[in-house]
Amino acid sequence: MEQKTDNKNKIIIALAILTIVILLVGIWAFARYTSTITGSGTLSVAAWSFKVNGQSQNLTEDVDLIGTMSGVNGKVASKHIAPGTNGSFDVSIDATGSEVAVEYSVVLSNFSNLPKNLHFYTDSAMKNEVTVSDGTFTISGYIPYDTTENAMKKTATIYWAWPYQTGTTDEEKAENDIQDTKDAGKDVTCDIAVTGWQSNPTVAE
Repeated sequence: MEQKTDNKNKIIIALAILTIVILLVGIWAFARYTSTITGSGTLSVAAWSFKVNGQSQNLTEDVDLIGTMSGVNGKVASKHIAPGTNGSFDVSIDATGSEVAVEYSVVLSNFSNLPKNLHFYTDSAMKNEVTVSDGTFTISGYIPYDTTENAMKKTATIYWAWPYQTGTTDEEKAENDIQDTKDAGKDVTCDIAVTGWQSNPTVAE
């Protein structure tokens, strides 16, 4: 009887040892080297810079709407426009220092005494007319990000022309001559706003 009990105890001990061995083998089989290294990260936010005519806030000097004028030939007073004259004016845009591409718009609005037959263009050939709608016209542009010196400076040139006579028939020309006469001797003023913003990097140009 005692021998059976001893054998039973030996079996229980043997099973316990076997269980422990299996557990140890299982733990070893699923063990792995692992390391965690900690540190700090930094995100650099791109810089932004936008100036118009050398100023980063409000334009403190009037924009010269006459700029370079032709069609005078000594027949029109200096710094005055009249039918038969044309010219251009510049808006200097400087995004130097920005670390992003820039889009911009130049908006002229709230015109007073704008001659009806005076037209604005975006090209020197005066083929691409900018339509004045409700006393406002807008041109826009794009400055790609570039680290080359002066690469993020751009001059937006707006061209204008006041034809000597407007119209294709004698009747139209006569009517427009009357209109041009009404527009004589008045100062033309307007508001100008130049806005720059970061170009969306997810949209292809």
